[in-house]
Amino acid sequence: MARRSIISSLVKSVKSPFVRLALAASLCVATGATTLAASGPWTRCRGADTDARIAGCAEIIARGNREAKRNQIIAYVNRSGAYRAKGDFARAIADLDKAAQLDPKSAFIFAERASIHLAKGDLDPAIADYARALQLDKNLTTAYSGRARAYLAKGDLDHAIADYDQAIKRDPGLASAYDGRGLTFSAKGDLDKALADFSEAITLDPKFAVAFLDRAKVFQSKQDLDRARQDLEAALKLDPQLASAREALDEVNRAIAENAPAPPPAAPAAPAAPAAKAPPDRLERPSPWRAPCCSGSVPPLSRGPS
Repeated sequence: MARRSIISSLVKSVKSPFVRLALAASLCVATGATTLAASGPWTRCRGADTDARIAGCAEIIARGNREAKRNQIIAYVNRSGAYRAKGDFARAIADLDKAAQLDPKSAFIFAERASIHLAKGDLDPAIADYARALQLDKNLTTAYSGRARAYLAKGDLDHAIADYDQAIKRDPGLASAYDGRGLTFSAKGDLDKALADFSEAITLDPKFAVAFLDRAKVFQSKQDLDRARQDLEAALKLDPQLASAREALDEVNRAIAENAPAPPPAAPAAPAAPAAKAPPDRLERPSPWRAPCCSGSVPPLSRGPS
């Protein structure tokens, strides 16, 4: 600040416009460098590059109480997201533990930590964290849908449906919640309700490839193989890398081929009628200009674009 004040005074005192311009440029460079140095860690901490984000957030966290508590929480949450993107779930959870200590009333932090437990397959801690998040914010849709997935993975289908109901109640346009509830109905053997939910998910998000795959499985269970094939082809068109859809399509095609009715037997050829004899004076003579008929088959006509 002292340097900036000195340069400002010099700019005002100099009469030459050229010297004044040079001094003003020096002031901008000095100020810009100071601003960049101050915002550098925050720029990296909020950036997309995971390693840079971890490093930038670590600098902010290392400042401890010199940073406002809110800034520390943001740094822990952002670094947690970077660790999660790298697959380091242990460090991601550890950072969210620190953030939760600083802000024990943040529903978002508990829901985020729950989602990592769910990704790890730790279902009970996930359910507990989602429950804590919903105590803090009963309208947190992501917590309902996340806990429903955990219940579904545990086989607690009734609780899963109840949570999906709550998520859909709060966000009727949430295609993933319809798809999840459809999976739950399918696990319960209620194929008609599952079919309705998958169809609604597709209506809400026509590019939801997994919903097409899930609906195809219901059609397959109902022996509606043609519609199952249509949905699997749609899923692969949307996501050609969806291996499970490719496998399911191969299975459906085999089933269709096996269930295809045998072709009807060919009708017996009718006996050829005896050829009428021409009068002796009208017998046909071979023409010397007619090429003898070949014994080969006639080549097929080329088909136009179907």
